[in-house]
Amino acid sequence: MGLEEKRKLKELQDKLPALQSKIDGVAGTPVPVEVDWASFGSDGAALNSFENSVFNPLGEALKAICKDDIGKTAVKESLKKVVVKHSAERNKLSATMSGGVLTLEENFGSGGYVNSTKIKSAIESGL
Repeated sequence: MGLEEKRKLKELQDKLPALQSKIDGVAGTPVPVEVDWASFGSDGAALNSFENSVFNPLGEALKAICKDDIGKTAVKESLKKVVVKHSAERNKLSATMSGGVLTLEENFGSGGYVNSTKIKSAIESGL
């Protein structure tokens, strides 16, 4: 990992609590976000697109689900954490929910990302 990638990684790790707080606010309950930083390796493009590729669509999906008390209660009871992994597979775009864990796995450097509709569908499948 080069110097720029190390700086970007540190910046994201430092910013994670604030991003986490926004997600918790939208959901109305704590939803821990666990990032597999090691999976990013030295992929600078993936690190640069991480914030917009994960937190924007995740926030939009939770906002749509948690628009009322029914949705907020369902999320509080069922969504235990979000796991984010970078995939070396170029076109990987995956959102799955199992055992209360939403897993987002994608190649963040490829320019594509799991959109809020796919994330919403994955979450709702586990509620």
